[in-house]
Amino acid sequence: MATAQLLNNSLLFTSNGTDARCNIAASADGIFRFNGPADAAVEMRNIAAATLGSSAAPLSQVESKIATQETAAAAARQAVADAAAALVTTEQNARSAADTVVANAAAAALTASEATAATARGVIDQRVADEETARQAADTSAAAANLSARNVLSAAISQEVSDRQAAVQAEATARANADASAATTNADARAVIVASVTAEVTRATAAEAAAQAAAISHADTIMAQEVIDRNKAVQDAQNGVVWKQSVRCLAGSAAVPSSSFDGTTMTASANGALVIDSVSVAAGDRVLLAKEADAKNHGIYTVQAAGDASNPWSLQRAEDFNSDAEIVAAAVLVREGSTYQDQAWIMTTDSATLNTSALAWSVFSTPGEHSAGSGLQLAGKEFSISTAGVSTAMIQDNACTEDKMAPNSVGSSQLKDDACDTAAIQDDAVTDAKCNFTHVQASQATFSGACQAQTYVASSDKNLKMAIEPLTGDDANEILSHLPSYKYRFKSEPVQERYGTIAQDCLENEATKDFVRADPETGQLSVCYQDIIMVLCASLKDCQERLSMIEADMVHSD
Repeated sequence: MATAQLLNNSLLFTSNGTDARCNIAASADGIFRFNGPADAAVEMRNIAAATLGSSAAPLSQVESKIATQETAAAAARQAVADAAAALVTTEQNARSAADTVVANAAAAALTASEATAATARGVIDQRVADEETARQAADTSAAAANLSARNVLSAAISQEVSDRQAAVQAEATARANADASAATTNADARAVIVASVTAEVTRATAAEAAAQAAAISHADTIMAQEVIDRNKAVQDAQNGVVWKQSVRCLAGSAAVPSSSFDGTTMTASANGALVIDSVSVAAGDRVLLAKEADAKNHGIYTVQAAGDASNPWSLQRAEDFNSDAEIVAAAVLVREGSTYQDQAWIMTTDSATLNTSALAWSVFSTPGEHSAGSGLQLAGKEFSISTAGVSTAMIQDNACTEDKMAPNSVGSSQLKDDACDTAAIQDDAVTDAKCNFTHVQASQATFSGACQAQTYVASSDKNLKMAIEPLTGDDANEILSHLPSYKYRFKSEPVQERYGTIAQDCLENEATKDFVRADPETGQLSVCYQDIIMVLCASLKDCQERLSMIEADMVHSD
């Protein structure tokens, strides 16, 4: 097989291991001549004018260009490999930055390489095209050689492109693997967190269920106790008393030794043991105080300290006697004591306020015999009020109120003669709504405001009177001439206009002062209009007599 190689100034032919060099010489007529070893001239014609020998691309130049491109491609591949290694190394700490750097580096390298390759291909293709055109007359071997060289170059370029594509694919695979590894790690971490949270929720749910069960159990216990307490309260209410836990002893004859009290705790002023009704109390004992100098300190106490020679005793209001609601109708049994043992005591103060109201206590049950006191009578076990047993002194002022008396409960048989005097009846207590009288009889009665009656009868028995004298017309006229007359309105009835006189003005005249009456209790003045009526009658009678005399004179004159 023969080959031809174009050198700088010669063309080297090789065939079967034998080289033959032909020198190239240019002539003035534009003909290149190749001189071989036998001085056989070979001419090349149709060469364009001014074409230089350096314009040809010798094989060494082509090989050098390819070597340069291969070096650049190798450098690009190395840069890509270095970038990939750096990306893998710093993936966990700077993945975003590494992705950007690698992507930019890869794109820049790829762009530069492709641009370089494209430029090289363009240059080579152009030169090959020029060479093809220039060597159209060359023989088939030269054309084949050029074609082989071009194929080699195309193969190199294709290999370069393939290598670069492989590098880019490898980089993408590496990044995908790194992302998959990171995703796997994140998924594992999430799985661990989910498992931990699930376990915590399970524990919290179990704890909440246990707490709810305990709360329900506690609530059931409280509700059961509340039912018991309510049943007891209902029973106590039915009995009219609220029984308290018993006390050991009662201070009912004298107050406890000198002490101070802050509304809750009572503390002795001096050291010493506390003894109540011959009982030496101990810490925790319940005691009842009912004879203190200040009655608002009465009540049930718990002994906090019994006291001794070195320490004072102290008491604290019991838990069942430390509020207004707790003290109402409180009753308690006394267990010990030389005087009050086995007695039952009850607080009798209604609507009391703790530490403000005086709390009165009274015994209502004793183990001994009963005896009837003043105003009472005892038949067997039944007490009753004796005849005339309740006097006004025994009834507290304002005790017999309207709501405590049944309708028609007080009749004439229940009232003692002269019992309801003016001192016994409160002012304005007898109102129209409370009275339905068909007959009222009194030696003297004073009314204010309007008084209506179908019949008014005044006592006029001669046996009740004295110093009886006829009232003459002159006397009546004299009296009426000094009687002041007014129209007015009562303050209690500001709309109703009335006509009458004024008691104070009547007092100022000797002729009219006897019409005035004074209330001995209130001092208010009133006028006896009944007496004025008789004066008017006397005056009218006198006027009638005078008219009759005038008429008679007129008749005689005619």
